[in-house]
Amino acid sequence: MNDLLDFFENVVQSGGDAAALHRLIDGGRFAALLSNIERQVVGPHYYGEKMTYLDFYLVTVFDFIISGIFDRLGKVDFAELTAPYPKVRAALEHVRALPSYKANTLVESIDHGILSPRTVPDDVIADY
Repeated sequence: MNDLLDFFENVVQSGGDAAALHRLIDGGRFAALLSNIERQVVGPHYYGEKMTYLDFYLVTVFDFIISGIFDRLGKVDFAELTAPYPKVRAALEHVRALPSYKANTLVESIDHGILSPRTVPDDVIADY
């Protein structure tokens, strides 16, 4: 769980500066953080056969980062970045396949500014 928090904090903190975000993604830190998480995922869920709170936390972290940073960048393919981490991707997809996830309206709330993850300023997007 702490590695997920480290991943989240590293990405969000780098999101305020285009050069820092480039260093994170291109400099190997992004890969190192995701590699740690990949090694922890037992499969098919984070801790094995049954979903736990950590599967939901994983999705929360990734959805926040994707909608708040990577979707805004438009220049970075998050699916491509996460391709080397099949266990992480599978754990994410298992939660995203749940009817409750599909019926979730939180993303709409995020997009309307209620819980805005828009941590990347417009000038950083332009500079990236």
